[in-house]
Amino acid sequence: NDRLERRLSRTVPHPIRGCLTAGHCAALFARRRASNFLAMATSAKLIEILVMEGTALLLFGFAYAIGVKGKLFLIAGYNERTANLVHDKRGLARLVTRLCVLVGLASALMPLATSLWGDSPQSLAGWIGAYGGFIVGALLFTMLQARDYVSKGKPNA
Repeated sequence: NDRLERRLSRTVPHPIRGCLTAGHCAALFARRRASNFLAMATSAKLIEILVMEGTALLLFGFAYAIGVKGKLFLIAGYNERTANLVHDKRGLARLVTRLCVLVGLASALMPLATSLWGDSPQSLAGWIGAYGGFIVGALLFTMLQARDYVSKGKPNA
């Protein structure tokens, strides 16, 4: 009788889960859960790569437009009214181009760094903090250095 029940339990699927036995049902559930987690992790990594590489491409585009093409109007605060305050336009363009390239490189390398060394939540938080700190530091340094290219005074209206 016990043998017949075991045989029937192996061949008759569970009405809700579609499993053959309790052990099979637990293994199937664990496999589905692992594959869902892997799919979520893969999609999260793909989103991270797309966002960070898109940001890097955008910043490299700005660096090219400002540094090579000389489109200074892309710099925040620079317009026809304030253009006469800038006494070294080429130097200001070089400075902003350097900022765009540095932040673009950091953005491009961030997915690689998080996949190689971001295996725990603490190290991942450390990398994200380092990335944010680098951007803030580079921006502050650029703002301080930009004062060398701008003369003090009021813009002509």
